[in-house]
Amino acid sequence: MKHPEERQLALLAGGDTGWWEGLWLQIHLRSCVQCRERLSGLRRVRRLLASSGRELPEGVDWARLAGEMAANIRLGLEAGECVGAVHNRSPQAYCWRWAAVGGAIILLLTAAWWLNIPPGARKAADEAGPVVEYRMDGIELRSGGSSFVLRHDRADASSTPVFTSAPDGLRVRFVDVETGQITVHHVYAQ
Repeated sequence: MKHPEERQLALLAGGDTGWWEGLWLQIHLRSCVQCRERLSGLRRVRRLLASSGRELPEGVDWARLAGEMAANIRLGLEAGECVGAVHNRSPQAYCWRWAAVGGAIILLLTAAWWLNIPPGARKAADEAGPVVEYRMDGIELRSGGSSFVLRHDRADASSTPVFTSAPDGLRVRFVDVETGQITVHHVYAQ
């Protein structure tokens, strides 16, 4: 959680914040006990100074003097931020941000392309011919967008598959560890 600066809380205590900044500060203060305590301390100091200001010599326009001081403080704070911001900004400081934005855009475009592979590319993969693959529960034959699966009913931890492949097919032997029984599946593709 980013806490407001001391000057922001001081300006809020005096009622000198802008509308947006004041709104942001009020939202933050609802959930932050530490900042609420700092703000109440600043308000106590402000009331103490206001009460002690009544005891100062008469004939001085304290309201005008307070306005001038507040304006000078604001002007000095804003000038300090401008100077500090110039010194803190460097091209290297923003380099990683541009890299992150570029990486996110590349990732987004790649995902969009991958999820929307043109139908022609799918058709070319289907026209490549039949494909025979081993699965944990049997053998799968895919061709032309359709598939056929020859399942082995005991394909679990108690059976050990041993498979061999040939250019035109696949042979899988399932050896049942408990019984020693061997089941052979052989699928040819043409």
